[in-house]
Amino acid sequence: MSFFSNIRADAARYIDIGGWYGNLGFWVTLLYRFGSWASRMRPRILGFPFLVLYRLSVIPVRFFLHVYLPAQTVIGEGFRLPHPHLILIPPGSKLGINCTIYHNVTLGHGSSPGVPKLADNVVVFSGAKILGGTRIGEYAHIGVNTVVMRDIASGVMVSAPLCRSIPMNMAENLLKSQNKQRTGGKV
Repeated sequence: MSFFSNIRADAARYIDIGGWYGNLGFWVTLLYRFGSWASRMRPRILGFPFLVLYRLSVIPVRFFLHVYLPAQTVIGEGFRLPHPHLILIPPGSKLGINCTIYHNVTLGHGSSPGVPKLADNVVVFSGAKILGGTRIGEYAHIGVNTVVMRDIASGVMVSAPLCRSIPMNMAENLLKSQNKQRTGGKV
C-alpha cells in the first residue's frame, strides 16, 4: 500500500474514539509511516533529509510518551494506538492490518529466537508482553497483563489468571505463619 492510503486507513480506525485529528495515537502512527516511507526511498540520498527530519521529530515521542516504534517495523494499514504510552515494538516485528495496541505493551525478544509477528485484526490490551518469535493468529485478543511466549491460534482470547479476593484475617494468618517459618518458630 502507498503512504497516503495507509494514513487514510489509519485515520478511519479513529472515528469511533473521537477522530484522528485529536488523537495522539494517530500522530505517533503518522510519524512511523513517514519514517518507514523515508527509509524505503531510492536512491537513498533522496531519502536522507526526510530520515533526518523523522529522527528529530521522533525524539519527543520516545522521550515523553516512551513509544518505540522504529521505521524498520512492518505494520499493515489500519493500525491504531488508542493510548500511545509505554509501547515497545522492536525492529523486524510484523503487524497485520487493523491491529490495535493499547498502552504499556511490549513486543520483544524472548527465549525463542526472533521477534513477534501479529496477523490481521489482533488486539493487544494494556500491560501485555509478547516475547520471542511468537506468532499471533488472526482475530486473537491478548488480554490485560498477559505474558505470551508461544504461538496463539486464530480467533482466541488469551488472558492472565484473574485475581482473587482473600479475607483479611486469612491473609494475616498466612503472614504470621510465614514469619514463624522464617524465624524458626519465634515471633
